[in-house]
Amino acid sequence: MSWTSNNAQPNKEVVRTHHPIPVCAIMANGLGLGMLFSHAFHFASISSGATPYLQSWILLLMAAGVGLGYFGAIQFIATSCIQRWGLVGWAGLITGIVSWLMPVVSQKLISFWMSPGTPDGFLPGPTLLTSICLGLIPGLFAGLSIGATCHVSTGVNQLNTDKATGWALLTGSLGLFLTELFLIQKFGLEFSNPMTALVWLLIGGGGLIAKAGGQIQFQPSTFEKTMAQTPEELQTVQTRRMGIYLGLTAASTLTVWMRISDWVFGDTFFWNYYWPCLALIGIGLGFLTPIGKAKSSRRNLTWGLAFSGILSFSFLYGFDDLPFWLRNLRNQLGETTVSFPIHVLTYTAIVGGFILIPSYAIGCLGYHASQVQTSKTKFPTGFQVILSTALFWPLFQHLAMPLLGLARQAGVGIAGMISLAVFLALQGHDKWRGLSKIAAAICGLLIISFTGSQFDKHWKRIFSQSDDLTTGFFSTRDEVIQWAYRSDQIVYKESAYGSLAVHSYDYPRNSQLELRINGEVIERGFAHQLKPVINTMVPYILHENPERVAIFGLRSGSAAGILASLPSVKHLHGVEVNFDLLSIIEQFSNSNGELLQRDSFQFHHTTPSKFLRQSEEELEIIINQYARPWKASDTGWFSLEFYRDCERRLSREGLMIQNIQANHVDDPTLESVIATFGSVFNQTSIWKLGYGEWMLIGTSTPREWSLDLLKERIEREEVQSILKSQDLDVWPMLLTSQISGFEEGFHLVPDESLMHSETYPALRMLGNNAYTSPAPLTLFEKNNRHFNTQSSLMIGGFAQRESWKNEQLRAFSILQIDHQFYDPKVFRSVVKRWLNLSPDETPLQILSASTAKNESPWTYESERLTTLIASFSADTEPPLELVKQAAYHSLKAYRDQRTFIYRPDTSFLEAMLDHMIQKDPQNQRVYRMNLGELAWDQGKTEQFLKLSEDAFNPETESFGPLNFSAEPMAPYRTLALMSEHWWRKGQLEKAKQVCFQALEGKYIGPNATFHHSELEQVVRKILFAIDLPNQNSSEKQSILELEAIKDRKSVV
Repeated sequence: MSWTSNNAQPNKEVVRTHHPIPVCAIMANGLGLGMLFSHAFHFASISSGATPYLQSWILLLMAAGVGLGYFGAIQFIATSCIQRWGLVGWAGLITGIVSWLMPVVSQKLISFWMSPGTPDGFLPGPTLLTSICLGLIPGLFAGLSIGATCHVSTGVNQLNTDKATGWALLTGSLGLFLTELFLIQKFGLEFSNPMTALVWLLIGGGGLIAKAGGQIQFQPSTFEKTMAQTPEELQTVQTRRMGIYLGLTAASTLTVWMRISDWVFGDTFFWNYYWPCLALIGIGLGFLTPIGKAKSSRRNLTWGLAFSGILSFSFLYGFDDLPFWLRNLRNQLGETTVSFPIHVLTYTAIVGGFILIPSYAIGCLGYHASQVQTSKTKFPTGFQVILSTALFWPLFQHLAMPLLGLARQAGVGIAGMISLAVFLALQGHDKWRGLSKIAAAICGLLIISFTGSQFDKHWKRIFSQSDDLTTGFFSTRDEVIQWAYRSDQIVYKESAYGSLAVHSYDYPRNSQLELRINGEVIERGFAHQLKPVINTMVPYILHENPERVAIFGLRSGSAAGILASLPSVKHLHGVEVNFDLLSIIEQFSNSNGELLQRDSFQFHHTTPSKFLRQSEEELEIIINQYARPWKASDTGWFSLEFYRDCERRLSREGLMIQNIQANHVDDPTLESVIATFGSVFNQTSIWKLGYGEWMLIGTSTPREWSLDLLKERIEREEVQSILKSQDLDVWPMLLTSQISGFEEGFHLVPDESLMHSETYPALRMLGNNAYTSPAPLTLFEKNNRHFNTQSSLMIGGFAQRESWKNEQLRAFSILQIDHQFYDPKVFRSVVKRWLNLSPDETPLQILSASTAKNESPWTYESERLTTLIASFSADTEPPLELVKQAAYHSLKAYRDQRTFIYRPDTSFLEAMLDHMIQKDPQNQRVYRMNLGELAWDQGKTEQFLKLSEDAFNPETESFGPLNFSAEPMAPYRTLALMSEHWWRKGQLEKAKQVCFQALEGKYIGPNATFHHSELEQVVRKILFAIDLPNQNSSEKQSILELEAIKDRKSVV
């Protein structure tokens, strides 16, 4: 520490008033710097991947550039090398040009980062070059503009820039926040980047205009006010580095809070920017509206440091419950129906003080430190605070936190405040001044040591707690804590990627291990093996004997270990950005078959994008296990550009697999993922992995799989040995995990679904909304083709041509009992089918009773009414209204009960519908449609077509009036089945005619009375099939194109 004395006259207070134009210029510079910083992050991510290391380098070098620019502005102005407004003008213009050129520079850097032959791992050269081009150079010129503008505002040789600092911080945080969360999200990088350049060009233009009008002087007026002299008011103690120490405290506080935020809010994009912006606002308000009088700054600074340090230290004792309390608050708010902005305001009001109050205190302390600032200091205290915060934050993330641990790192900021308070207090007494440095150092070391010994072990437990929503394994918070403390924590690491923990449930043998990242259970070596088995074996049997496979995101290595054990896989590439996971994979050697010892396995410490571009090797399967689209660090692996890179590396018949962890995902987020994935891999199928995880399997080449060939592959010895471990060895149990066929997956989502790309990062906000305030996820449930008797699923094809055996039905029950793998209604249908085969088995009757709660609610009323009708004698006709009610309930119950494995008997229902056609001719068209639906389910396509055509026949004498009021959705359903029939037959012209019929009847399009998802999906599928031969793009065609086609035909 370097301390000096101040001999300035204590009885004079200089009061300055600032001209409004320079203040506006300072605010514009702050706004521009926030926008510039946001775009530097984005374009650096595009060029080399959004890794924490690169982001830290960008932050470091941009902060260094701003500091150098500010210092350069001081030197230029002091030596009269350039007029101040001229410096503002030229620096602003150059910054605008540099900002405008960022997209071009980013594309040039891609070839430097990701050219074929580039080695894996952290590359200092490309990292430094990217940080210089996108961080240091823009920051340097922005710093020149800011430094010159501040001196224009505050006057020559006036270093007290507190107000300038406060306004720059407020507008800088506003620029960063609006750019990240509005401009880029709403309009994309193609719009926001020119807007950033425009802000700086306007700043530069304003500076040059002010320089040209040389008669205009923006010098502040000053006057002096006499103060009473008291010994307490003498500003006799000060430091040139006070801002640096306060910046260290701010960085420590912010790092700890961001760690809590990651744990509670799941590393979501919004909160990763919101909390730092809130901290900047707090510091800015501290400089603008400080507590305490300037004439007592030394005393205020001493007591403020002591009070803040003691308060923060006391806070650590209640810290144990804070993450759980915040998560409980998040879960409670997530159950409400309020909008996301209301959630943000609620969190800000309730917990925002945890970051806003310490930041405001740091701003106040910075203000008072500036009042005792030495004139020898080149940088004002305010800029010391901001620049040192930006410099220390990456150091804490990458060095202090991994080496010291989170608890000791939290103690660093507290130790800094209390030790500085001790130092200032002792400096104020001549008797103790000589001991001030030693006492402050000892005090700081004692506090850091105490926080480590007192809190470190318990904090490791807290931040490795499992997330019940993510795993689906726990249902209450008490179960989470109880289960967590039954295990032994054998590994715990903190890094920029978050906490990494391994728990053992059979220590010291360590065969039952659990991997947790940021408190979420990612993989279990003893309970989650079903997921990696399905994740790897489905693509393996779909692609015969793959030799070259890549897996992105290794987790514990279970999936990679399965593939490495297969003899056909000669080259297995494991790509992982977190190098610490390599040691974790070794811990899980019993679960992953000693993956690291396999000759076929090659570990790549790099990003998936870089791996895809640095080699031309053709791959046959790519599995992306980065499955959390809400995570800010993972959104790049769900982008359109990423999937195009994957397609480029895949062979013609290669398969792309994308995992999705769905417990924190809502429909809009999932629709965006599927739309983006399907726009590249238009043949997309959806498969269930279990425990809340799903996978998309995609190929850009239409393919058909023979069931006989798949059976042959599954019955191979090496495949059977893996499937048997999870009771999937019985044919065709592995195929039951498919819920949507390859021709359907891409068309499940509506036309207006947002696609996620590097220029329009839609998932950043969609994923955040889903995690913070999730709406129920219904897309998988609504589009589960298990409920179709004539589905296009592989298991549907099996059910249509073969009979079920007891062995197969028993395998269903094992999967359901062990893993709750199937929808309860589907499993209920399995039990019913099994009872039909073995009605006298007592265990089966008990199983049926246990699943009775999943029976359709329409069943009981249907049975009551049909029994009542059956009680009428042959000579007595039941009332028509009674028959209508019985048919209505029976049809509802039938639709709830039918699945690919079970179809209820419909003979009585068909008899009632035939009866109503005769007795209720006004509604006979609806009854014909109902009979057609039953015929379709039975595979009687000719009968289905006859009934459907009769139902839409315009002739009213034989088929009654065109009245569908008895069931308004019946024509939608019938048109969907008719379109599906002709599409499956390959007769696209007839399918298109049905689509025209639906459009004319206003069943689809903007004028549709209702929206029927199945009809809209099949129309999209038909349009895509018609248009595919005429285009190279795989973009979906809108239903509205039918109108354009119809108009063209009418003109002809």
